[in-house]
Amino acid sequence: MNHPITTTQIPTFKSNHPLGQVLAFKNTPDQLLARMEQLESPVVKFRLAHLPCYYLTTPEAVHQVLVKDSQNYLKDGPFFKATKMVLGHGLAFSDGDIWKRDRRMMAPIFHKKCIDGFFGLMLDFANRLVNDLKTNREVVDIHAIFNELAMNIATNALFGADLDKNKSDILLAKFKIMVDDIIKRMSGLSFPLWVPTPANQKLKNAVKVYSEGMKEIIEDKVKNPGHTMLDLLMHAKDPETGELMHLQELIDQVRVFFAAGTETTANALTWTLYLLARHPKAMTKLRQEIEQVLQGEEPTLEKLPQLAYLHQVIQESMRLHSPVWVLTRQNKATATIAGYTLPPRSNIFFSAYMLHRNPRYWDKPNDFIPERFAPGKLSKEDLKAFIPFGAGPRKCIGDRFADMEIKIVLIRILQSLDWKLRDSSEAPQWFSGSLQPKNGMWMSFQPVESKVAVR
Repeated sequence: MNHPITTTQIPTFKSNHPLGQVLAFKNTPDQLLARMEQLESPVVKFRLAHLPCYYLTTPEAVHQVLVKDSQNYLKDGPFFKATKMVLGHGLAFSDGDIWKRDRRMMAPIFHKKCIDGFFGLMLDFANRLVNDLKTNREVVDIHAIFNELAMNIATNALFGADLDKNKSDILLAKFKIMVDDIIKRMSGLSFPLWVPTPANQKLKNAVKVYSEGMKEIIEDKVKNPGHTMLDLLMHAKDPETGELMHLQELIDQVRVFFAAGTETTANALTWTLYLLARHPKAMTKLRQEIEQVLQGEEPTLEKLPQLAYLHQVIQESMRLHSPVWVLTRQNKATATIAGYTLPPRSNIFFSAYMLHRNPRYWDKPNDFIPERFAPGKLSKEDLKAFIPFGAGPRKCIGDRFADMEIKIVLIRILQSLDWKLRDSSEAPQWFSGSLQPKNGMWMSFQPVESKVAVR
């Protein structure tokens, strides 16, 4: 006999600890989510300290939040409030009419034609990286190197090569303090900003110095315009009202671009090199495709779409090690998901990492099989379980920028270098603000005989 489902009947993952599942969510979130999935319900209720939360386990439930009824689900609640305090209210964190306006203004900036204009910049930095690795015989943490690379590309794309290096270094150092603080606030317990702890004072100083530095850069751009992403942002008009962005809005959008476009790209590159090192047959197949398509030349915009297996490798890498492993939303109004009723302002969680490794939706889910992403292999329904950049209207606007950067860097490394992992055992993962290697990713690189002429 079927009974009507109410909020109280949602299967609950109970805890007698005063903090509920806070410690498990901080220390072993993948294990916590796996245990909740064993309840075999599309919605599971759990508790983080005093907050009732809901975990969505199926692609259909996630699709409803991200795509079907996306207007009812906000980037709001205590988890986003912590982020907005530090990173502001840029596109990734705004909602409602403000988000719609920001998206209208920024869509042309992230159009393919504009993003393609940064191809040469990315290739230059990829070549510098390859040259550095060729001459370095030490074992290096490639994750740290990729983080620096992504930051340098983002800095040059935003501000141009003429930005004073001392000013750039200060900005990036302060930005790192801000991001590190966000990770702590999202994955553990922190004192509210009004409490004058040393950590909070350090954060407030970082936000102040960063904002003042950005204000100076923007004011200088007004006097000395160029062809950077910041120039495009400064001149972006709302097509409905003709409005330009205010100073604080520009600062917030730049912060979001750094936050969303650097660490996640570095993580994707790191995990892809790691997987290729552990799967030499896939590396050989990829090298053969690159040689066949590029014929010993550097990559070009026209040739990138022809590298089908490269795309499959990157997709499979992001399936296994999704850079953004967990997302949250709050519903504005009462929501019904998979027959369960959630009250307004519920804290809703879902995990790309768990969806991507769920055996219900993927054959041999823990194996590295790039061919599963070959054209025609996966249906639209299958792809609902693949959300490395999110889905629906809030899908990451910078996915094309990240995809091009990852491909260019991988091509130049594969054309020029061999690499080995220092430790052959499986690399432990750190589920922080993004999915990172817990202890770095230590590798050694050796030059390979290459006929590619580097500019």
